[in-house]
Amino acid sequence: MSFCSNCGAPVADGARFCASCGAPVQPAGSAPASSVPPTTSDLDYDGMEVKLCSDGKYHWTYPLNMYKNPSIFLTVCKIFGILGGIMFILLNFSLFTNGDWETFFGNLKYWGIAVLVFLAIALLSYLIVAGMYHGKYIVRFTMDEERLLHDQIPAQKKNARIIGGALAGAGVLTKSPGRTGQGAMVAVHTSLESNFANVKRIKAYRGFGTIKVNAPFSKNQVYTTREDFDFVLDYIRKHCPKAK
Repeated sequence: MSFCSNCGAPVADGARFCASCGAPVQPAGSAPASSVPPTTSDLDYDGMEVKLCSDGKYHWTYPLNMYKNPSIFLTVCKIFGILGGIMFILLNFSLFTNGDWETFFGNLKYWGIAVLVFLAIALLSYLIVAGMYHGKYIVRFTMDEERLLHDQIPAQKKNARIIGGALAGAGVLTKSPGRTGQGAMVAVHTSLESNFANVKRIKAYRGFGTIKVNAPFSKNQVYTTREDFDFVLDYIRKHCPKAK
C-alpha cells in the first residue's frame, strides 16, 4: 500500500486520487497512476476512463477543474437567477396590472444593481469554495441500465458539510430563511442519483465535457473525458425513453 504525498493517508493500489484530500496520487518509484489503469474487476476503480466492472456497472472518477470549467458556477447562477426572476414578478405584479410603468422601471434599475452585486458575491463565494477543494471537484460516477449516481469523494463531502453548516448558521443569524435553506441543501446534497426512466431532458456541452441529465425533481451533471464523452452520452440517451 502506498501513502498520499499531500496528507499522508493510505491510498488503495491503483487509485488516481487520494480519498482523503483529493490530491493526485503518484507512488514513489513507480510510473504515474494514469499509466497503470486498474483491471475491470476492481470495484474500487478510481480512473478517469469509463470502465465496465465486474458488478455489471460502469465506473469512473472525474476531477473537474473548477477554475477552467464553469459548469457548476453557471448552474448556481441559473438557479438563483430563476428564483430572483420569480420574486421580481411576484413583487411587481400589481404594477403590471395597474400599468404603473414609471415605478416598475424604477424598481427594475434597483433590481439590476442587485443582480450585479449578487454575481460579484457569487463569484467570490465560488472562488473560496474552489480554493477549499484545491481547484478540483472530484466525482465518482456509477452507471448501469437503470440509473446514474454522481457522488463526491469523502473528503469533499466533509468540506461540503462545513460550507453548508456555515451558510445555514449565517442564515439563522441574519434571519434569512433563503440562506438557511441554501446551506442545508449544500450540506445534504453531496450525491445525486438519476433514474433513467424519469429523465425528461438531456443536454450535452462537449466543450466542457458536461452532460446534464434532468428529471422533474433531479438535476444531475455528468463529467467525462473527451474520449469517453460520446459513449456516455449515447448510453444515457439510449436508456432514457422519455428524454428529449
